[in-house]
This record gives sequence, structure tokens and C-alpha cells, in this order.
Amino acid sequence: MKKSSLLFALIALSRLSFSQVFLDNFGTQNSGNPPDPFINPAAIVASGITNNGWTGGNNFFTGNPGGAYAYQANSAGQSGVTITLSLNVANDLDITSIQFDARSSTQGPDNVTVDVNGINVGSSSVSRSSTLWSNINLAAAINDLSGQVSVNLVYSGANPAVANWTTRIDNFQINGVALPIELISFTGKLQQRVVVLNWRTATETSNDFFSIERSADGRHFTETGRVQGSGTTAEPQDYRFTDDNPLPGLNYYRLRQVDFDGQFSYSKVVSVRVGETSGARLYPSPATEFLTLQMEKPAAENTVWEIFDLAGRLLQSGEFLAENPDFQINVAALPEGLYHLRLSAGQSVSTLRFLKN
Repeated sequence: MKKSSLLFALIALSRLSFSQVFLDNFGTQNSGNPPDPFINPAAIVASGITNNGWTGGNNFFTGNPGGAYAYQANSAGQSGVTITLSLNVANDLDITSIQFDARSSTQGPDNVTVDVNGINVGSSSVSRSSTLWSNINLAAAINDLSGQVSVNLVYSGANPAVANWTTRIDNFQINGVALPIELISFTGKLQQRVVVLNWRTATETSNDFFSIERSADGRHFTETGRVQGSGTTAEPQDYRFTDDNPLPGLNYYRLRQVDFDGQFSYSKVVSVRVGETSGARLYPSPATEFLTLQMEKPAAENTVWEIFDLAGRLLQSGEFLAENPDFQINVAALPEGLYHLRLSAGQSVSTLRFLKN
């Protein structure tokens, strides 16, 4: 069986978080190349076109809403055609189904088989009608795709004795599961008394913003700030966030990336330790009314003390005078729970934890 193949390269997006990964309704445009709704049409290449190719030298049938991708056999002896969609996937992609509309002329192909990178995902009959379309929906459990991905539509069943039969495709859609960004790195470090977070993305798709979440125990996170995303881009992007009031002790951070449609995904967790705990003793713990702070040696200058809850809220503060090794703090008004006491004397910062009953 003689076949002609039509190859058009469609540069796909990085991983998406919603089900529709790719959609092309082949709307009419001057270039004559199939349009990509996500990428500038100038980035799309059509090749492999022969004399048995486009109808009237154009790949759209007039009169179809939004246009259609069409093929016509201009000579007898051709009983099928293969249409290959080549997608450049920047990140891992899981395809769950493939949908499209198809129809042929009376003597054109009446069946289509679809494969992804050579893996058969099913076949369906094609309507032989000048007006009726076949709505084809094929299940396709194809996981971990990346790089160059080929989707082949192999049409068969045309009458080889008849010339000028046609076949058409419209509303081609790939459904799948993917992430909205490709995160290259995410780090945090203490600079002076603030925590600086840096992260870099390789690609982004529909990225509205990053929510920076912080935790004292690595399990219960609350938002501490937001950074605007870059929407859709294939260029690396660098981001920075400064936590000006970190928790005393160990801080855990993660990114919650949010799409324009509200869907979100999480990054890995990084931790940053703030302050040291040596040189001081805090008792009793649990405390009921008073805490006693006993310094290993008197401070050379006044010491500012601050009490934070696990969400980082400042609840109490005060100042200890220099040259005094022992202090008392009234904590009777605090609710039961775990707290942080931060001590700041000049450039020295230390933290202690205590329990309140």
C-alpha cells in the first residue's frame, strides 16, 4: 500500500497541570501552516508535502468553522495516508487520551489507527461523508514522554482505483497530566538576620504566582509571602524572596506554584537555621507563669528578647539590661503551646524553645 506522509512540527509546552495538554483547531491563517494556539505560528514547520498533498495548494477547506487540516490524493493508486504530529516536549508528560474529528470523501479512508512513539493507542472508523464528522476519542495511557514525541494517524481503506479522494482532521486534542513549571533549583540561606530564598525555573506554563510557605516543624505550613510568576515562557527565570522575620531556630520553606486557573503544585522543602542556642538555659519547660533565663555569662550590652508562636507571630518582647546573668519573663497570658524565644545582643542572635501549659 502506497502512503504519503505529512509532517508538521508543533513545539509543545512544558508540563501543564490541567487535562488539555494540546489543542489545534486548524484555524485559517495566511502562512498555510497548521496553527499552534500556544506558540507563534512562525515556529511551526511543515515538510514532506508532495504533489499528492494539499487540496488546491492549501491545507484548509473553506466553509468549515475554524478551518480543517485536509489531504487530497490527486492520482489513483493511493489507498492511505499517514499524518504525523511531531511535538517537542520540554518536560515529562503523561498522555491519558487523544481526541479529534475526522471525515473522508465517499471513496476516501474509512479507518484511522493512532500510535504515540510507535505505541498503538487504538483505532476508529472514519465517517465517509461530505458533512458528517466522526468524533474520535482514544484512550492512551502513555507515561513519561519527553523530547521529540511523534503522534501518527495512519488512515487506510481508501479506494486505490479512485483519484482525488480527500480526508480531513479537525480539533485535534491531547489530554494528559503534567506540571506547570520545570524547577531547576530551590535554595535558602541565612544572611545577617534574614533568610534569603532563591529558585530558578527552566520553563513555565500559565504560571500565575508562587506562594512562599513556612513551617516550624516541617509539617504545618503557612503562607509568608508571594512572588509573581512569568506566565508562559520557555526561557529560564530567576526568583528571590527575603523572609525579614524568620522564626528562631529551624525554618522550613516550600513553594506552592499556582496556575491562572487556580490549580497548584508544591516544590521540595528546604530548611534554614536561624540563631544559635548555646550559652543560655531556659526553665521551667513547660512553664505556667514565669520563665527564667540563665546566661552562661553576662552579656556585654543590653539584650532584646522576643517570643514568637509557631506561625512566626511576635507575641511579647522586652529588653534585659547588660551585666545581669539571670532574667525572668512573665508568660502567664500566653495560651498553651510551643514557643520560640529569640535573644539579640548586638550582632549575636540566639534562640530557645519552651512549652507553655
